[in-house]
Amino acid sequence: APLILLAQNRQENRDRVSLQEDRVRAAQTKADTEFLARELAGVRIAVGETVTRDYMRHELDEIHDTLQKINERLDHLSN
Repeated sequence: APLILLAQNRQENRDRVSLQEDRVRAAQTKADTEFLARELAGVRIAVGETVTRDYMRHELDEIHDTLQKINERLDHLSN
């Protein structure tokens, strides 16, 4: 019986250590996950503020149209 109790105590100690290691690992995993979530949110915000090709094309088209109108007026005034 004493050997059985000793074996049970050792198993309880191993289980306790294993449980503590699992808690530490879980806490680190949670911290890593929260960090990655913040980083992902930052990337999403940065991408949202990035100028798209379509937006830039639209702006350049408007500038082009404005310059054409100015040139037409100057041509008309010079004639």
